[in-house]
Amino acid sequence: MPSIKPLPYRIALAVAALAYPALSSANDPKQVWDCAADTNGNWVCDNTPAPQVQPNFPQPNATASAKALNTYHALDWLKVRQRDLMCQGRYQAPTFELQGDENDPNPPIYLDAGQSQAELGGMTTLKEGVNLRRGHRRLSADTAEVDQENNRAHFKNNVVYREPGVLMTAAEAKVDLETQQGQFSDARFVLHENHLRGSATEIQRNSDHEITLLQGDYTFCPPGNEDWKLSASAIELDRESGFGKAVHTTLKVGPVPIFYAPVLTFPIDDRRKSGFLYPSLGYTQSDGLDISAPYYFNIAPNYDDTLTPRYISKRGIMLENEFRYLNDKTNAILGLAYLPDDDLVNDDRWLFNVRQTGKPAEGWGSFVDYTAVSDTSYFEDLTTNLDVQRESNLDRRGELTYNAANWNALFRLHSYQTLVAGTEPYRRMPQLQLQGNQNWNGTEFNYFTEYVYFDRDIDNLTGNDRIIGSRVHLMPTLKHRIGRSFGYIEPSLRLWNTQYDLKNQVAGKDNSPTYSIPVASLDTSVIFERNRDNGGVQTLEPRLFALYVPDKDQSSAPDFDTSLLDFDYQSLFRYNRFSGRDRIGDAQQVSLGLTTRLLDKEGAETLSFSVGQAFYFDDRDVTLNGGSVDTASQSDIVTQAVWHYNPRLRITLDNVLAYSNLDAKEANIRFSYKADSNQRFNFSYRYEEDVRDQTDLHFIWPLSQRFTALGRWQRDLEAKQDLETILGLEYESCCWKLQFYGRRWLTTTNNEFDDGVYLRFILKGLGSVNSGSVGFLEDITGFEERDEQNDF
Repeated sequence: MPSIKPLPYRIALAVAALAYPALSSANDPKQVWDCAADTNGNWVCDNTPAPQVQPNFPQPNATASAKALNTYHALDWLKVRQRDLMCQGRYQAPTFELQGDENDPNPPIYLDAGQSQAELGGMTTLKEGVNLRRGHRRLSADTAEVDQENNRAHFKNNVVYREPGVLMTAAEAKVDLETQQGQFSDARFVLHENHLRGSATEIQRNSDHEITLLQGDYTFCPPGNEDWKLSASAIELDRESGFGKAVHTTLKVGPVPIFYAPVLTFPIDDRRKSGFLYPSLGYTQSDGLDISAPYYFNIAPNYDDTLTPRYISKRGIMLENEFRYLNDKTNAILGLAYLPDDDLVNDDRWLFNVRQTGKPAEGWGSFVDYTAVSDTSYFEDLTTNLDVQRESNLDRRGELTYNAANWNALFRLHSYQTLVAGTEPYRRMPQLQLQGNQNWNGTEFNYFTEYVYFDRDIDNLTGNDRIIGSRVHLMPTLKHRIGRSFGYIEPSLRLWNTQYDLKNQVAGKDNSPTYSIPVASLDTSVIFERNRDNGGVQTLEPRLFALYVPDKDQSSAPDFDTSLLDFDYQSLFRYNRFSGRDRIGDAQQVSLGLTTRLLDKEGAETLSFSVGQAFYFDDRDVTLNGGSVDTASQSDIVTQAVWHYNPRLRITLDNVLAYSNLDAKEANIRFSYKADSNQRFNFSYRYEEDVRDQTDLHFIWPLSQRFTALGRWQRDLEAKQDLETILGLEYESCCWKLQFYGRRWLTTTNNEFDDGVYLRFILKGLGSVNSGSVGFLEDITGFEERDEQNDF
């Protein structure tokens, strides 16, 4: 096909003038000539209209297949039939063959048309399909007029403008060929990466990253959908800053206006900008109406602040503030909240939190987590939108660490604020640790040393609870592993050394007890395999663990950080039945375990089952706080099973069975189904004799492509009462989502039930209107993961 040779626009006109002197005749400077390209790509000009020619401007690359191109909407909307894709389509611009000058700072202009009519020194008229390219920008239209003197062009009818990430269509466009600024009348646009489209009476392209819409609107909704849109007399969209600004703005949901603002700024991507965030609205039985309106201060690229005024109808006006700071050595967050004279308790309520992690120097690390609240009922009464822990013992901890190749050290100060009734944990003021290891051809030497001073408020405490003081602990370990593909043998020897310097010791006991106790163990296992008919493998793995720890009276030692560990299959092979470093359990025992696994032909485990029991050759005399001596000659029987029924379904079962009659003493059953982040079901049942009998159910389950149910049900079977019930229903379209939740929960402060209802209305691409604090939804397994991964 004939085409104009790829010369810069100005050069092309000059060559035409030299080839046809009549065009530059001084006697007739306004003489009109009709020019077209012949089959060899050369100019042919005369006084009669040129024959119609089809231009050969670079076309979309074949990588965007012809079938795909045929499905493009006028706004680059590509329909996709995919079950888990909510929009059933996406914006996708066709790709073009690279011409080699796309990244040039000042690329030439190339112009292509089926027919041209030039007026020397005046206007050039281009017809029958006009294509203009400069670098990676392209513009096409049915016809165009080019003002050679002012270097401006006027494109008419079916105007299409493209640059990476942007599409604009218009009835006509006026473009400055030097600055690339332009005005597009009766126009529509698409920002592909931002999933935004809009229309306007006029769109002004001000620069590479900024466009202005006059009497325009924009929306996240796909072409053909007007569920919501933002309309304004003027809208500025700045892709460089990631934000937009609208004047005299109306937000419409369907045809109904629901919000007006004289000036409104809003995000068009994930970057930050100062301004009001979306307000929250909620209602609970205990607090009444709860309204908050946060304001975000984008102070600098590495620090910001969010101030949230909050009105709680039954309590008063509250302020919450969160300041964040980040540099190459530290990351810090400061949270504050204050409610003066809470109307329900007639007292001030407040919260203070600071968290910091840092790397002050090579190998060094720092960590601070300090939280304080005005009273023990703070989180139960007020909740919070601040990112703070809500545990029964609030951390007040500072750490400094150093890590080298084979050793590391820790300095820690650790205290608590206890929010529940009972004895508060010990403070570690301070705690110092040093540990390391060395290896020599399968022989490993480890060492661990620690100094801690344990302190607490001992007012109103009695007996062992009043003991405070220091503890020094040292434990070197030497072990050697002989391993083969069919099994291993690992003997080890430890030396447990602990020394105390105590205050308020119980009468008759040593103030400075010292213990030095050897610990010897032998761990060995063999793996047998057999091939299965389906190409997989079954293993049989017997395991023997022998442990010897001599009996030494440790009754003078306090209980600073020690408890009896839960008994399960893994505990059969531990060297100590206690946690912490205040006790080392005496032992003369052999533990036997047997595991079988089923592996598929790819080597993935589909089923494992383990059973084991310990056999004792002496009583276990070492106890905590005067507990009873264990005289049984054998342990209960423990089992552990994990069944991967398929990649979606996983079932686990842990049991402790009485060795005398095989009655269940403990049971932990977990049923987990996960098709994807939008479809999952989790059920667990936990039973411990005379301690607990509870179920916990979580689910996120699509009822259809648009509707999803989700919830949690936690029940105490022994007390025959629900602990927490959450039930929610969501409706989601391509461009908005509506979530409604009901919650009923048992409060920990007064053991009474509270009720709340919550509504979230989310406009995708604009933000959300949240109804109160919905942090409890994070307790539903997979809720946060789903919100992060959902593809709109």
